[in-house]
Amino acid sequence: MAPFRSQQTGRRSQRAVGGMVPGGLLLVVYFHLVGIEEVQRVLWTVPPRRILSLLIVGGVPLVFWGLGLHPVLGRLGVSIRLFDSILLYAASGFPNAITPFGQVVVIPSVRCCSGGRSGPTSRSDWSRSGA
Repeated sequence: MAPFRSQQTGRRSQRAVGGMVPGGLLLVVYFHLVGIEEVQRVLWTVPPRRILSLLIVGGVPLVFWGLGLHPVLGRLGVSIRLFDSILLYAASGFPNAITPFGQVVVIPSVRCCSGGRSGPTSRSDWSRSGA
């Protein structure tokens, strides 16, 4: 089982890097077009209280919804750390917010975190499982 786990970790790392590289390139292009000095000038005008309030208003609901996801996944038989359930909720909420059919992206995420075991993923699977 150890070789499978290390192979899965390698794939996860490749996906993480594959997601960060395009994001980094977009930031480089943005800073090139707008100018990094202009971005810094505008960011330094934001009061620290406003930054703190934005972090609280944006972060607290993500944490609590992720905490609520943890027992649901446990009930479905998916063993996941509490911190990972918060990250999973935040990651699944992002595509759901920016794409019209982002809900489709969530199902493979739960499957990858469950170590290959997955619960029912379609309506017919739910009816057969007795849920």
